[in-house]
Amino acid sequence: MNFARFRSTKSYDALTALPLVLWYVFILWRQVPFLRSGAAVFEHGDIGRVLQYLSLAGAEVFYFVVVMALLARTAPTGRSDGVVPRAVAIVGTFMSVAILYLPPATLPLAVQALANGLIFGGCVASALIVWALGRNFSVFPEARGLVMRGPYAWARHPLYTAESLIVIGTAIQFAQPWAGVLGVANLGFVYWRTVYEERVLTLAHPEYAAYRARTARFLPGVF
Repeated sequence: MNFARFRSTKSYDALTALPLVLWYVFILWRQVPFLRSGAAVFEHGDIGRVLQYLSLAGAEVFYFVVVMALLARTAPTGRSDGVVPRAVAIVGTFMSVAILYLPPATLPLAVQALANGLIFGGCVASALIVWALGRNFSVFPEARGLVMRGPYAWARHPLYTAESLIVIGTAIQFAQPWAGVLGVANLGFVYWRTVYEERVLTLAHPEYAAYRARTARFLPGVF
């Protein structure tokens, strides 16, 4: 079997997904000690700590769904060529996680509730959207199948909209200049990723042009 044919197989796709799977499993594993403290948090913690715990639990659900989607997805029928589209996807995927390595800020309760609400809501929405994508989930600019139902009937990239809520909430939680810089840069990479993804989808699915013309990129009626 030559390499070009091997690239179209599920085995090759599984190998390319393995680093991401291991990364998300590592994130899940790192948070296990804190998740085990749930009973104590709900019994003795204040409202801010409870909200923080719920946000982290929502994030863990999202990471778990992503791992399942990466393992179950179908082989792509189209890819973006070149290094830049893949580099943009990698940076856009991992940059938001880098915020978690900054020291968290002590916030007023109202601001803490806002941050946790954005993170929790974004994580739950992201998990549901990944579930709707099913076996068509991708990280790199690839075409696996065209989903136009559910949340994708309202926007072309609802997953990025939901993930942006997480990034904004996380940047608030780690309120300091570097968190803001990383958050803004991540949002820029999100837009850049959609440009490459839409090029691949337009080539692979002729009906995508009409879908793109009638559907907002991120928010219905806004953008």
